[in-house]
Amino acid sequence: MTVFDWLGTDSQFAEQYLAARRAGCEAMVDDGIVIVDNSHNDTEWCVDEETGELHKIVDHEARAAVTAACDYRNGMWRSSCPGSTVSAWRSSTRATSS
Repeated sequence: MTVFDWLGTDSQFAEQYLAARRAGCEAMVDDGIVIVDNSHNDTEWCVDEETGELHKIVDHEARAAVTAACDYRNGMWRSSCPGSTVSAWRSSTRATSS
């Protein structure tokens, strides 16, 4: 037997599994928030030696890394989390198309 077999035969296990999946998804969302909140490392201030003006310089590689990490987590959340927007949409589409 596999976990998926147990989901269909043991309602208590199915409830616990769903709760664990939701907790995991909430952790992914929390990780994404931490990544975005810590994205202050993608810019720095520099003084132009000739004019003395202060310029904000964007580190495009750091910004791309933050974007990629957030996109990955968002994709994982949308495709695998119970009750996520995409999961809910897929469920409603199946219900209306039958």
